[in-house]
Amino acid sequence: MLTIVDLPGLIHMGNKNDVELVSELVHRYMMDQRTIILAVVTAKNDYANQIVLKRAKEADPEGSRTLGIITKPDTLSAGSASETDFVNLAKNKDIYFKLGWHVLRNRNYEERDCSFEERHRLEREFFARGAWRGIDSGIESLRSRLSVLLLNHIKRELPRVHHEIVTALRECESELALLGTRRTTLDEQRMLLLRASEVFGGLCKSAVEGTYEHMFFGLSQHHEGSQKRLRAQVQALGADFAKKMRLKGHTRQIIERDEDLPTSHSGNPKAVTRVQAMEWVRPLLLGGRGRELPGTFNPMLISELFWEQSKGWEAITRRHLKKVYRKLLDFLRLALVGLAPVDVIEALFANHINQQMAARFQRANKELEGLLNDRRRHAITYNHFYTENVQKIRDRRLKEQYEAVIEAALQQQKKASNSGAALTKVQLMQAIATPTEASMDDYACQEALDSMLAFYKVHTYPSFITSRFPPRFSLG
Repeated sequence: MLTIVDLPGLIHMGNKNDVELVSELVHRYMMDQRTIILAVVTAKNDYANQIVLKRAKEADPEGSRTLGIITKPDTLSAGSASETDFVNLAKNKDIYFKLGWHVLRNRNYEERDCSFEERHRLEREFFARGAWRGIDSGIESLRSRLSVLLLNHIKRELPRVHHEIVTALRECESELALLGTRRTTLDEQRMLLLRASEVFGGLCKSAVEGTYEHMFFGLSQHHEGSQKRLRAQVQALGADFAKKMRLKGHTRQIIERDEDLPTSHSGNPKAVTRVQAMEWVRPLLLGGRGRELPGTFNPMLISELFWEQSKGWEAITRRHLKKVYRKLLDFLRLALVGLAPVDVIEALFANHINQQMAARFQRANKELEGLLNDRRRHAITYNHFYTENVQKIRDRRLKEQYEAVIEAALQQQKKASNSGAALTKVQLMQAIATPTEASMDDYACQEALDSMLAFYKVHTYPSFITSRFPPRFSLG
């Protein structure tokens, strides 16, 4: 069926709202790929000034669905340049459209009362002479031409229309399937929720336990399938959390040798030499003096150093909790898709799931607050690895000190004897026995720093959480 829509002419002056309304209306029709554009220009004005041609080219750059129409050709003076220009336009020489051009002669004022037969006769006589002879013209010819255009257009668009109809039909069928059985009464509504909850509960249990036999979970290599495998997702987040805590959780990274200090460093942890770390410890050591003997330190100093070294734990852990919370919400929505209509799913989230999940998230944050409070307590541990780590740190530091002392003694021996003679046993023992720490405060700083590093290592936050709260989570 051919429907001709007579759109208002494009205007440039007048009420701003009217101009925009007409422009938007014309643009919407032109951009429709099923529309055949009849770009009408009048011979009374230069066609270069008629914006409809520009708009037609923008909507249909190839001109495959645009037919140009020229009206009022009888207003042109015979043999004039204007007539020649419009004749060339009608011959598709200037502005090219694949569908070409067609010329129509309108009735003038004097012919307003003549019949259609008389109007057609005058039009045929006009186009039978002069420069317009042989050009596609006339209202009767236009009817036939539009019929052929419509037929070809339908042939071209019919497969696409069929595809759209099939797609729309499938969408409607899917929506109808989601509606399920009738739920006009309370009993019918309860039955719908009961059936959905049975399947939903089974999916949640399987996702938490990591048993993915149900077809809902799909294939792990597919993005949607991997998103549905909840336990795997949470474990991946846990592994990433542990890595960030290990690499970014501590405030300072102690570099034993100055030459190993990176030239440029930003962010956490901050790379410092042992000398710089000792200067961080010193004011805390001196400001917290108690009854301890020279060369020792107040046990509370370890707590203060640990608090400062581990202050980045909170931000990393809170981000981790938010990520897990979002994963759980995403899974719940995926698990409900297909089990209930969209409006029911949205109602479940708005009236139940969001509140329950928010309450669980709040409890998780409250649990985190308890862990953070534990971190602020007096440093104490029964982990036997603490002593082992202290000894390893001290042995490594002493080894480096002894190597430096022996190297200095070798250089001194070489200069004194002007030969490469090796150190004697007595000389070696004298070099090693030389005090390495002249200041008791420096020695105490070294000991406190080593103890804090060992304590931090056995109380890294992921292992601390795991030791108190085994890894588990629940959607129930």
